[in-house]
Amino acid sequence: MKVVSIVGESDAGKTTLVERLVAALERAGATVGTVKGIHHAVELDDPGKDTHRHRSAGAARVVGVTPDLTASFRPVGKADGGPDAALDRALAEFGDDVDVVLVEGFSGSALPKVVVGDPGASDYAGPELERVPAPDDAAVDALAARVLADGAERGTDATTLTDLTHDLTAETPVYPGDPAVSVTPAATHDDDGYRVSALSLGTHAGTHVDAPRHVDPEGATLGAYDLADFRLDARRVSLDADAREPIGPERFPDPDDADLLVVDTGWAKRWGTPAYADHPYLTAAAASWCVEHDYHLALDTFGPDPTPTANADPAEPTGVPAHERLLGAGRLVFENLTNLGALGERFAFRAYPLKVDADGAPVRAVAETTE
Repeated sequence: MKVVSIVGESDAGKTTLVERLVAALERAGATVGTVKGIHHAVELDDPGKDTHRHRSAGAARVVGVTPDLTASFRPVGKADGGPDAALDRALAEFGDDVDVVLVEGFSGSALPKVVVGDPGASDYAGPELERVPAPDDAAVDALAARVLADGAERGTDATTLTDLTHDLTAETPVYPGDPAVSVTPAATHDDDGYRVSALSLGTHAGTHVDAPRHVDPEGATLGAYDLADFRLDARRVSLDADAREPIGPERFPDPDDADLLVVDTGWAKRWGTPAYADHPYLTAAAASWCVEHDYHLALDTFGPDPTPTANADPAEPTGVPAHERLLGAGRLVFENLTNLGALGERFAFRAYPLKVDADGAPVRAVAETTE
């Protein structure tokens, strides 16, 4: 389906243009859907009505069906991601039901923009498809044709998946003292007619997630988290850092609405070499900054604290102070990521752990980006 965003200053005529475009696109034989961005909190359901009571009781999603309309209500929280993630979910709702979606608002999205109003108005993110000084019936058919030709193509092919996970093999590097990874035959085709392998590894092997229990005897285990907690709106920060260099909060950009700060040091290219253990690390102040600004953390290293090796500096912190600040505040820490250099600044992060109620577990970490 084709998608465009209709943007402009308040009272510029965006909704009027959407109305006229819907009619023009329908005349052209297209089936049209619309999305309206609402900047402030609005109760779209009637308090006291049955559907509202279902939501108030804790239902994750409520659908009301009448003879003429179907309405879907889905509470959205911080763990569901920022505006881009909300728009992606809204567009996914249309499936194959429509040919075109007109999005009113979402000026910060990467969608092609039809700008309504004063040509001198603010610039908007994404390519500019057309500027419309005012809604005009005479020009709307031509604009509809432009939307059909040049709107952003959205669908299953529009999402790119980038694997951020290292292979798990017998050569997988592990933190000093952790169990090695082994994959050995338990049954073979020759002897048994089928193959089964025995997999042995620690809970923090390869690309994995730390739960608070990792450093806190009373901390939560992975069983305390919902699936949605491993679906995060991520912000990647690329930092040049030397071996065993401390990274303080002054290296971080201004905080934003992302859920996960992904620190890309480029250290993943040393995976499988002795140099990997001499990675940069976060200071306790940097870890506290993440907590203060409500970020979970992901890195392309063994972890946020220095790993003990023969190259350790006596001035380095001992123990795991960054882990303690992050996990002690209930933050998740994802470690040993790779392929971060293939990503832009913002993306949807998915990293679902094995369903084991433990202090951590391997994950298949994936970045989702939408063209």
